[in-house]
Amino acid sequence: MADHINLTSTTLDPNDHPLLLRTTSSMSATEIQTHIDQVSLDIERQKQVLKDLERRKSALQRQLNDVRDPMAQLPLEISSEILLECGLQDPTPLMNVCKTWSEIVVSTPALWAKIRIEFPCAEGFRRRLGRWLERAGSRPLRFTLPGFIDEDIFALVRERFEQVEHLVIRHGQHTLADQRHGHVYTYTVSELLHRDPGSLPSLKTLNIAVGSSNFSSASLVRLSRSSPNLVELVLEGGELTYVPDEDIPGQGFLPELRYLGWWNEGIPGGRDAILRKITAPRLEALTLSSISANPDHTYLLSFIQRSSPPIRDLIVACPFSFGDIQASLVLLTLTLTHLEIWWPRPEVMEPLFTALLPPSPLLPNLRTLHFHIGYFHSESWEDWSRLVRNLPGHCEKRPDIRVGFFLSPTTSPAPQIRAAFKELSQSYGIGVFLTSRTGDGLRDIRPIV
Repeated sequence: MADHINLTSTTLDPNDHPLLLRTTSSMSATEIQTHIDQVSLDIERQKQVLKDLERRKSALQRQLNDVRDPMAQLPLEISSEILLECGLQDPTPLMNVCKTWSEIVVSTPALWAKIRIEFPCAEGFRRRLGRWLERAGSRPLRFTLPGFIDEDIFALVRERFEQVEHLVIRHGQHTLADQRHGHVYTYTVSELLHRDPGSLPSLKTLNIAVGSSNFSSASLVRLSRSSPNLVELVLEGGELTYVPDEDIPGQGFLPELRYLGWWNEGIPGGRDAILRKITAPRLEALTLSSISANPDHTYLLSFIQRSSPPIRDLIVACPFSFGDIQASLVLLTLTLTHLEIWWPRPEVMEPLFTALLPPSPLLPNLRTLHFHIGYFHSESWEDWSRLVRNLPGHCEKRPDIRVGFFLSPTTSPAPQIRAAFKELSQSYGIGVFLTSRTGDGLRDIRPIV
């Protein structure tokens, strides 16, 4: 390998770089390295000059924004309200607009009161979370937590439990195998709450993705005991992790709970077993599925007997017979105004309609009765045809009840059944709708034609 390199051309000014005066002759490697070092220093100086200019420009832009910004002319209360209406997940970027906006953002604790934590947490997130909580001050807080969380991050959250009004527990694409993140041991939120749920005296709403975040019934009961003012409890995504009854001592008492519901992608999605461990004497709306007549699983009936709740809205799924729900309905006869049954069978619906008829109707205060029908078995087509034919007579005897049928487009009923449903809609004014889920998760509901 040659010890010298010939430089035959350059775009640099030789007067600024004397070594380049020898471009037509060879230079040693040492001289070239010396020149490289000098150019590198020049580059770093120019980078620093550029950074200084960028900072100066940013400062001038902020000053210009202050002069031009109409927000600067508004009272703090109004400008704060405007920013709150934007519904921002992270108000931090607003602090870079101008000095006025920065002062507004820092002076508006409500902007910092909605905190979403992702797993795994980014480097430095604990320090950032601390600043958020400081800026939130004493405001009521809304936390969205991942199913898995670093223990030191959860410790910061727990310190503010008394301020938490809304708690959402979600999950990412993680499993129990993701137990180490950096040097911090990672737990499920369920584990940490089971160990010590703390006190949540201000908690109003609790939403948990139960199936995928390994949330256990024991953790839920412990959490309910720490949340005496809970108003709404929503469980999504399937089943709570099973824990034997003997490992869940006592009952969870929820004196302020008004709504309890299980949902899985927009349909009733959880079993009713947790009802055996909670009491809610003021519950007004309940959604659950998989009602069972098995004496060992009559959780709904025992819950109603124990709580005596004034339930007005009841949504249930998959009752195998009218007897599965009859005893519970009898206990709710004076309070229930809305009953919704998903995937009913004709053998459930016919005795239900009969029980609703005068002179001694079950549920005399019922005003809406909805059925969501997901499929028609070919062996039950005759039962469905008879039910639909008899329905107008039933409805005439209870005109105070608005009956609605919601059919999935994939149900594919026999032509005579579809024709009978159309007749119900067109001749008798009974609501019959086709319903399907759209891409954004909402339901598309349209009348049958």
